[in-house]
Amino acid sequence: MEEILKIAGMVLALVKGIWPAIKNLFGQNDDSPSNDQIEIFQTSWEGRPASLENDFVGRQADLDRVVDTVGESGVVVISGGAGTGKTRLAIEFTYESETGGFWTSAGATAEQTLTGLAPKLEINTAGMNDKDIAMNVRGAIADLPNGLVWVIDNLPEFAQVNELQASASNLTLLITTRDSRGYLLPSTAAFLNLTLLEPEAAVEILRSKGADDADEAVLVEIVDAVGYLARKGVGW
Repeated sequence: MEEILKIAGMVLALVKGIWPAIKNLFGQNDDSPSNDQIEIFQTSWEGRPASLENDFVGRQADLDRVVDTVGESGVVVISGGAGTGKTRLAIEFTYESETGGFWTSAGATAEQTLTGLAPKLEINTAGMNDKDIAMNVRGAIADLPNGLVWVIDNLPEFAQVNELQASASNLTLLITTRDSRGYLLPSTAAFLNLTLLEPEAAVEILRSKGADDADEAVLVEIVDAVGYLARKGVGW
């Protein structure tokens, strides 16, 4: 029996040693997530708000732009003032896009923002300070497959972006912020600046909320009064 166990151990060691070559031979490498990983990451948007579904109107062109840009850049920033619909665009992206990813709120520092990802990665943070948690998050991110998106909502300022990008280089970062200083971003980042809604889009939002039969002129007066902000028109 001892001899059999010894032979079995040798066979196991041999298989483990040549397994990378076997995977490469059949076109599978370490960067390719397994079916189990794909299942996990496609349903990993824990914590994101609900979609407006058919009630999302007025910003479809902006959403299409976000979807296209996320596929082209490692860092995508949605910037705009309060009520312009930054977070809502990011929310709807997570439902429209077929990619998996994570949803967190930004912290006051890059270290704190990284710690916000710890629960999503099932990191046990008991007894650890922010620095240790951030270090563990960086290690866990490095083991993730490529192609995932990390949404960081309400980043206070762009000073964090370089460190976050370096810590999560295999992820695409989708960031919402009120910081309008796009010139502070890395040259590889995509900067999407949201402005006020066009009058037609603002009126479309009101109609989607039950004002179908209202007079056009009245609706224009309403959207003019609330300042063409998506949140005021739809409750974003």
